[in-house]
Amino acid sequence: MPTKPERHRVLKLIVASPGDVQPEREMLNEVVGSLNQSIASHFNLHVQVLRWETDAYPGFHLDGPQGLIDEVLGIDNCDIMVGIFWKRFGTPTKDAGSGTEHELRRAYAAWQKSGGERPHIMVYFKDKAYAPRSPKELEQWTQVLEFRNQFPKEGLWWLYKDEREFERLVWRHLTQYLMKNAGALGGQSYTVFKSPEDLRTSFARIVNEAQEILYVTGSRSRDEKYLQAIEKRLSEVPQLVHYRVLFGSPHHQVLKDHLVQLLKMRSPADRSQGFKTIHLGLYERTLRQFETFILGNEQEAQVLLPSFSGVGEYNSGIIFTAIDEVEGLKRFVKQLYMGSEIVETPAKVKALKVLR
Repeated sequence: MPTKPERHRVLKLIVASPGDVQPEREMLNEVVGSLNQSIASHFNLHVQVLRWETDAYPGFHLDGPQGLIDEVLGIDNCDIMVGIFWKRFGTPTKDAGSGTEHELRRAYAAWQKSGGERPHIMVYFKDKAYAPRSPKELEQWTQVLEFRNQFPKEGLWWLYKDEREFERLVWRHLTQYLMKNAGALGGQSYTVFKSPEDLRTSFARIVNEAQEILYVTGSRSRDEKYLQAIEKRLSEVPQLVHYRVLFGSPHHQVLKDHLVQLLKMRSPADRSQGFKTIHLGLYERTLRQFETFILGNEQEAQVLLPSFSGVGEYNSGIIFTAIDEVEGLKRFVKQLYMGSEIVETPAKVKALKVLR
């Protein structure tokens, strides 16, 4: 008798902000959707974004519209609260300077009541030049600055300069939060590595043990020995199918040279094994698809994550060995390739600009 698929633990993420950061509010849906597909599901978690404009409905409440929004969104019982500010503070409510302030203070009170367990509160301030054009605009902006200056002593807020930086930051921060707290959130925990030595060891194992498929995503590879190990494995196992999906141009010349070498070793048109064995794809603009770092074979896969120690460093991650999880990551990479721009000629690879 077939077993029923295991249900995911749903985490409720509420977005609180005035209307001047609507692009960021919309962007959170895309970030979380990609996060659910590539990482969260492998923890047996699913993040659900809740926003008043999509989840509330018309009605009356004794505490006014904000009371109805509180009830519908369930702020007191959410798992993650994301607050976003720029130049507007919002419309006042009965107990706060704006609906956004009310929601964040309510989430903060719930966090205190839980003993610091939940919800996890992430607040962002847009650090973009702005000149108020009226006394009303100046008043709104002043309220934002006062709120930031009076931020609770237990909290840490974050600055961002534009929408693209917000997208990258919230992806990284949510990923780090899920990785660190998967077990406590009711999901499954996995093997986590946090050092360059562990990273190199797992890279070598996955590459050297690949027999049927070897899939890689990302444009930041710079370890020449690692790239040479991939080339060596492909030469040793002619039937080994290889996928490489880039997110933007290669960051280092060594990766571009590696891509050229792959096309020297194998032709995308060759079917001597009965199928195509080399697949190279590119997402020129990462707004189409969020940057991910995955390395896997038919038995094991790892997702590389932002380091806890510095921006731009990727020395931490998760190792998956369960068949369904490895299969899921493999399918994800194949889907990435299908949606990418195909760069499988020497001319197209040589035309790529190296970023560094």
